[in-house]
Amino acid sequence: MDVHPSSAALLDTLDHLRTSQPGLYRGLASRHAVRADAATGLLVRAIEVDGGFCFPPFLRPAGICYAEVVLNVAKVLEITSGAAATVAWLEGAIADAVLESHRSKLSATDFGEWQGLLQQGGNPASLPAATVLLRKGGLTTELLAPLLAGPLRAPARRLLARAVAGYLRRWKEQQLAALRLSPAGPPQNRALALWTLQDVASPAMFRVLPTVIELAVLRLEALAVSAP
Repeated sequence: MDVHPSSAALLDTLDHLRTSQPGLYRGLASRHAVRADAATGLLVRAIEVDGGFCFPPFLRPAGICYAEVVLNVAKVLEITSGAAATVAWLEGAIADAVLESHRSKLSATDFGEWQGLLQQGGNPASLPAATVLLRKGGLTTELLAPLLAGPLRAPARRLLARAVAGYLRRWKEQQLAALRLSPAGPPQNRALALWTLQDVASPAMFRVLPTVIELAVLRLEALAVSAP
């Protein structure tokens, strides 16, 4: 059976993740109801099948290739892309969207930690410059790449993990709140609730969206580390 290139690349990523970050791999496997000691290909198939169930009108029990999954997650995050956009480009845009959302809701503690990392990383020339970058949307994949590739990698990874977790928590709360409100009222609202349940508030989406975001951030880190 032919395998789409994007799904083959996902298999390679998961094979590497299984040995390099087993805890994260186990989390992905558990989310998609796959045993962590099962073949990595089964996790790829589970992600593809979940992707086929959560993006109307793509209700396909056989699943969709990973490129389609990433494209549809990008659409949910309201990322505009051209027809020729690659999976790598979409993953970068997804990571940027999550980081931007996190930047706008930084706690005082996180703000101070990001300031310190940016200053130590030599991205802005001074602490005031770091403050300006944070407040004006400077927390992007381009800015973070040097942090992830250098001696500040560990604290930058911790902050990235918090950013992703915070974004996903807020997103899930928003979708569940919308779902609770929709059934009340006229029939069209009830129909909308069913559509919402099939779409972004579906159980499959709650599995697929965090997986794609986490893998997008991992791609960012891998690119940063491998850059000359």
